[in-house]
Amino acid sequence: MQTATTVKNVQGSSSMPVHLILDSGSQRTYVTEKLAKEIKLNLGPSESLSIATFGANQSTKLQCKSSKLQLHLKDGSVMSLDVTVVPSITGRITRTPLSQADAKFLRDSALEDKLADTIVTSAEVFQVDMLVGNDYYFDLLQPRKIDLGNGLYLIQSKLGWSLEGKWNLKQKW
Repeated sequence: MQTATTVKNVQGSSSMPVHLILDSGSQRTYVTEKLAKEIKLNLGPSESLSIATFGANQSTKLQCKSSKLQLHLKDGSVMSLDVTVVPSITGRITRTPLSQADAKFLRDSALEDKLADTIVTSAEVFQVDMLVGNDYYFDLLQPRKIDLGNGLYLIQSKLGWSLEGKWNLKQKW
């Protein structure tokens, strides 16, 4: 799970940090209606959208509006994105903390400040505000990957390093 530093209304000054998912399996980039309202996005005309989600037997038809926003990148630059505004992206998600050894590695290697997200020390529950789909996915990824072992990797992106892979959910905190 990644947290972008900031998204911003292209036409105005409203901005805020968001929880986002990079999803190469999605054709488009989406933001929630709540986020669109909070940063006062100007919405385009409605279009009919057919959304097929994991495990669903049939697609859902929605009337959605489009907009544009800016994603602030780790190097201080911004990237403009066309987005589709939907009621929600996911249900509630729980972020689990890293093992003490992995957290120590990130601190000791000076990578902690270069992460796309913060390191949590206890479980954190939230909802996803934005899903970056295949339309921008490869524009954000960078070529480096660091193997932390046990199926956990650091993947470089323009949002910062993200932790990806298998999580040890049996770890006791």
